[in-house]
Amino acid sequence: MKRINLDKDWMFYESEEGNSFVFEQRQGTPVDLPHDFIVGKPRRADAPGGAANGYFGNGQGIYKKNLEVPEDWKGKTVLIYLSDGIEETGRGSGCDRRYLRYSYY
Repeated sequence: MKRINLDKDWMFYESEEGNSFVFEQRQGTPVDLPHDFIVGKPRRADAPGGAANGYFGNGQGIYKKNLEVPEDWKGKTVLIYLSDGIEETGRGSGCDRRYLRYSYY
């Protein structure tokens, strides 16, 4: 099995609007993974999660990466395994997808 590291060159967007806004041309922040946007938020005594969350605020973030698919992948099964942090009940690419713990098909 061939493995390709996809940790570099992602775009991060923070928004309360859900996935649909990612397809608009908005300015994102270039990041490499792993990335935790919550730790960039100010700490507050009344933050959700309190001490268990380090007194950081909350929010919604979306990570986007464009992949170039080589022609020789045509007709082959390709598995993309993301090692951590995927919302198991989320939606990807604006369409319902099947999630297994930390894997996305």
